[in-house]
Amino acid sequence: MARNAFDKAADALRERLTSVWVLLSQTTDFASRTRLFPQYEDEFRAMRQTLQSRSRDPAAAAGIRTRLVEIRHAFRLSGYDLSVGRCDLSIQGFRNDDAESLGFRRIVVFIGERGLWFEAGQANHNDLFTILERRLSLGPPVVIIAKHYLWYRWDRDLLLLSGSATETRRDLEMLTAWCEDQENRNRILSRMNSLR
Repeated sequence: MARNAFDKAADALRERLTSVWVLLSQTTDFASRTRLFPQYEDEFRAMRQTLQSRSRDPAAAAGIRTRLVEIRHAFRLSGYDLSVGRCDLSIQGFRNDDAESLGFRRIVVFIGERGLWFEAGQANHNDLFTILERRLSLGPPVVIIAKHYLWYRWDRDLLLLSGSATETRRDLEMLTAWCEDQENRNRILSRMNSLR
């Protein structure tokens, strides 16, 4: 889902108001969960050393802030959503319809070669599945590699996922394995961030 101009402006304002130490920490933490981290790791270490050794030099801090904003912009251009930098997910077994009383909602997730789609709501999982299939059939063809029938709940920055009665044990194991890849984990967190 494309982020609107308001979201982008809010990100830019947050970056300007955040201390350079916090911005470095957040950027390093996010980057460490991507495949791009090795190309920035030494630079982050050098920034940290510069901030420590030149702690009273506002020009050094300003230069590092400028570079961090450039790096964050490059991540966004590469398709990363830095707004989920502090987020994580946990897959927790299976739940039944009592999950609603615990704040969980139903969701059907299709994982494709080039995308991730979902339909969430109060309808049962089979109806959500039908709605999502119909919606995808109206667009260009997509290759789906996995379909999941889940319960979800956001607990602050932690996305909790559980299999529903419709999800097979094997499919939930495959989702768990898929989410062990940090890039995939970032994908699902970014897409489901709108459901908070």
